[in-house]
Amino acid sequence: MKLLLTNEKIKKNISRVAKNIIDEYKEEIKNLTILTVLDGATWFSVYLTQELNEPSIIIENIKAKSYEKTKSTGTVTLSDPPSKEFIDGRHIIVADDIYDTGTTSKRIKKYLEENYSPKSVNFVFMLNKSPLEQSNELKNIACSIGQKFVVGFGLDYEGKLRGLKDVYIMESPDTEDIENIKLDSEVE
Repeated sequence: MKLLLTNEKIKKNISRVAKNIIDEYKEEIKNLTILTVLDGATWFSVYLTQELNEPSIIIENIKAKSYEKTKSTGTVTLSDPPSKEFIDGRHIIVADDIYDTGTTSKRIKKYLEENYSPKSVNFVFMLNKSPLEQSNELKNIACSIGQKFVVGFGLDYEGKLRGLKDVYIMESPDTEDIENIKLDSEVE
């Protein structure tokens, strides 16, 4: 696998996104819930929340599945809904791992607006695979990567490789022998 983003670069870019959120929400940051899309955005959400450094921020989770192996299915399945008490009347920032087609973010936003009463719903993404002009949702992106299948820093392939501290391009994702994958240490 080829190294795409180092841990340091990812964290630097997440810090930039956190500064944008602090500037945007100002005092309202005390009324903020980070809604983490599990499982891929967990690492991203934790680091982002640490950078926001506001003790009154609530972290909630929701599960969304739209990928089979390396491809988006175009259908999003949501499960494990968040508690109403942590969504209603609060500003919600949905922290997701990858913006690809926008299907997941549209589905989550619609779900929140139909089932809860948030003050606002915005999104942050660790990675962007699509051209920025495709969506207004893309004001807070840590890194743009183009159409690559990536693993590490919380991102997985079939549940594995999430624990890598950097982000790698998975060149042959159909491999059965993940334990023997070679990690290239040079950035693409």
